[in-house]
Amino acid sequence: MQKRRPFNWVEEQLLSIPTWRLITEVVIILASLAILLETDKEANPAKVIFDSAESIAIASAAVLYFKEIPERKKQKHYEAWQVIDNANGIETSYARRKALEDLHEDNISFYEVDLPKADLNGIHLSGADFCYADLSGAHLNKATLVNTLFSNANLNSADLRGANLHSADLSYADLSYAKLLYARLSNTNFRSSERMFDKSLSQ
Repeated sequence: MQKRRPFNWVEEQLLSIPTWRLITEVVIILASLAILLETDKEANPAKVIFDSAESIAIASAAVLYFKEIPERKKQKHYEAWQVIDNANGIETSYARRKALEDLHEDNISFYEVDLPKADLNGIHLSGADFCYADLSGAHLNKATLVNTLFSNANLNSADLRGANLHSADLSYADLSYAKLLYARLSNTNFRSSERMFDKSLSQ
C-alpha cells in the first residue's frame, strides 16, 4: 500500500544519523562552547566541562528527544493502521475513525485502503488520497471531502448524501447505486463516471 512520506526534511536528516554519533557530536560541541565561553582563561578545561555537565546532559537529552520524533511517528502510524485493519468488516468503529483522522493529519495516503461498509458519517478528510480504495457501501453522509481524491475508487452503493465533495476527483470511480442526494458537487471531477452519476443522484 502506497503512503505519502510522513516526515519533513529535517526529521529525515535526523533519522539518518546514528544516535550515538549525534549525541557524541552534541556533547563535543557543547563542551567546546563551555571552554570557549569560560571567562577565566586559566581555568582547567576538565573542570569547566565538569561544571557544565548538567547543562550538557539536559541539552543532549533534548536533542535525543527530537531525534526520536520520527521513530515515534512511525510507531504511531503503525498502530493506527493496525486499528484500521482490525476493524475490517466492522461497520461502526470509533477507533478506526480516529485512526483515519490521525493518519490524514500526518498526510498519510489511503491509496488502495479497504473500508467497505465503514461508518464514516460526518468525517473530515479533505484532501485525502483514496485512489483505488474500496469504499463500497461506506457511510459518508455529510462527510467533508473537499479536494479529496477518489480516482478509480470503488464507491458502489456508498452513502454520500449531504457530503461536501467540492473539487473532489471522482474520475473513473465506480459510483453504481451511490447515494449523492444533497451532496455539494461544485467543480467535482466525474470523468468516466458520468454514466453512473445520473442514476445515483436521485437516490
